[in-house]
Amino acid sequence: MTIKYLYFSERRLRQIAADNDIDLDGKRRWVLRSPTLPFTPQAEVGSKEGRTAGRHAMAKKIEKAIGEHADESFTAVPRVSYAKGRGKVSFARFVGTYATNNAVLLHAQTVDVAGKRVDVCMFGSEEHLRSFRTPAGYPEVGWVSSEAPAIEELLRNQGMDPESPWHEDADEDYLAVEALKVALYQGESLHHREHAGRPWTRDFTLGHAPECEWFAEIFADVILDPDRWDLRGEMEGWHRILIGAPMWARALRPEDVVRYSELRQDGRRLRRYLPGGRRRAAVPMPSSSEVQIEIIEEQPPAQ
Repeated sequence: MTIKYLYFSERRLRQIAADNDIDLDGKRRWVLRSPTLPFTPQAEVGSKEGRTAGRHAMAKKIEKAIGEHADESFTAVPRVSYAKGRGKVSFARFVGTYATNNAVLLHAQTVDVAGKRVDVCMFGSEEHLRSFRTPAGYPEVGWVSSEAPAIEELLRNQGMDPESPWHEDADEDYLAVEALKVALYQGESLHHREHAGRPWTRDFTLGHAPECEWFAEIFADVILDPDRWDLRGEMEGWHRILIGAPMWARALRPEDVVRYSELRQDGRRLRRYLPGGRRRAAVPMPSSSEVQIEIIEEQPPAQ
């Protein structure tokens, strides 16, 4: 079977390997060679540095070493330290943060053993992403979450920091909900029902892999309380949300990977005008505070 790594963070793998005494590159041995003499075999003892392992070999070693600590069935009560799964993974840029490096967001959706929905929001660096691109000069003006800096702070601290000014008015549940809204709605210019089933019409989206294996380190893991959240309408079916950092995402059928830049290349625009040519003055955006923004640009091409 041919696979392709769409995201691979060797730096994160090596950090985890160092913390857990995992040898990624194979054992090293010292080598001492005897002098070369005529008609005498050369003796060799000691150490020789092994060949650096490839991506797949490193991933297999990490997965084997972490073992059952990587939750796949989501039977454990939060929180889990590592999670893995197989299925559709969506890729997008993550904007609105103060990071100097370009951030990306990988979103996977699965179910637990009871059939309840589990959303995994994995935030990483664009330098580890392969096979996706944003066309140069392409306008990106869609909705961006005002909670992006708070989510970024959670990731940087690998959990909530009560002393952080970004977390003064937010708890883990709230940021988990906001992170999932970023995964589902970031880049929208119209109401999200107008973008349903057409993620390439949202700004900042890059593509998806229908059949993908992923592995992530988890920093926040919440089960939504129905007494606190209205799990109807926009949030219908939401149950458990994990926030973390991807270690890898590999496409099991690389030929089926969908790149949204290709769907946008024809240059067509979905017009943002009401009947009669009147421009929409405001569009409701997905937010816990019913945010609305003014529309001043044209939407990305549909296909």
